[in-house]
Amino acid sequence: MRLGRGDRPAPPRALADEERPVRRRDRLTGRGALACGLVGAALMLGVESPAAPAAGVLLLVAFVVLGMLRIASPDYLARGPEDDDRR
Repeated sequence: MRLGRGDRPAPPRALADEERPVRRRDRLTGRGALACGLVGAALMLGVESPAAPAAGVLLLVAFVVLGMLRIASPDYLARGPEDDDRR
């Protein structure tokens, strides 16, 4: 438990502010991965330009890397099986 001034516990908002950047980063990483995957697939399948396959492959690689960062975040890996939300 984190203590505020003196012996009083810290207010709940102070604790929530410490967790907020992690959730925001995960949300942005997930959206970025989805955008890279969709645009990369569209470039690979829908554009006839010679540079489109190269750009599509780079975006698909970015999709994989961002997806891996989203899944392998330290907070996600620190959770145990009892913390699973899907139950």
